[in-house]
Amino acid sequence: MHAIRGNIDKDDWAQHYPETLSLRIAQQLFHIVHDIKQLDRRTLGDDVAVIVSTSRILPMNQLFY
Repeated sequence: MHAIRGNIDKDDWAQHYPETLSLRIAQQLFHIVHDIKQLDRRTLGDDVAVIVSTSRILPMNQLFY
């Protein structure tokens, strides 16, 4: 299991969690970020296949090209 820190995770326990995470699953690179508005797509490599944002309470599918 992997976890990232969210915008309300300010206490000491959360400090060891990263703000973003990239990991490879089945030869696909996933980039996980809490708030999609803070994502700078220019810093991502061309090999990122999936971007996961975790800040929305309601599910949303969005394609970025």
